[in-house]
Amino acid sequence: TSRASVVSGATGCGKTTQIPQFLHAAGYTSGGMIGVTQPRRVAALTVAERVGKERCERNGVGGKGSLVGHHVRLDAAVTKDTRLTFMTAGVLLRKMHGDPLLREASHVVLDEIHERSLDGDFLLALLRTLPKRRRESGMRPLKLVVMSATLDADLFMGYLGDCTVVSAPGRTHPVPTPARARQTGAQGLRRGDAEADLPPRQRGLP
Repeated sequence: TSRASVVSGATGCGKTTQIPQFLHAAGYTSGGMIGVTQPRRVAALTVAERVGKERCERNGVGGKGSLVGHHVRLDAAVTKDTRLTFMTAGVLLRKMHGDPLLREASHVVLDEIHERSLDGDFLLALLRTLPKRRRESGMRPLKLVVMSATLDADLFMGYLGDCTVVSAPGRTHPVPTPARARQTGAQGLRRGDAEADLPPRQRGLP
């Protein structure tokens, strides 16, 4: 089976909040926690809060019994019950410094991978070979999921080697414009054009 997956999904399709929950629902957290990286601190905190609300976590993110936690610089809300941890790339790099094989993790999800950064590039290079190193050490396999709205799937397939590609199309919904609003807007434009032709004093300008 493939040790890596590339997910390309349009903005708003729900990949950031839903895929970690799908992995948990499929039972993968029984083998370890799922780490989800975000390029920025604010993104990690807000996504964790959103997922916690979707799962109706009674004690909030990082609370007692909560499956959802976050870990950013100078702020960690993680307990022994945490199974979905949203963090920055820098935090995961520091975790790998102390535990190069990420023994506590079953999956690592790199979100918004198209937003290139030094931490993100180092992390991708280290994680590329991690499934093989864990397998050679006799440990349970680790799977890598790379996600973005604008990534080049073929490029990542060539870099990661044996991997699957999943496309999650988004949907756009038409926004109807009432006839009265269109008429009012057109009248406003005509009135503005007419006023532009008047002398400054008649337009109320000094």
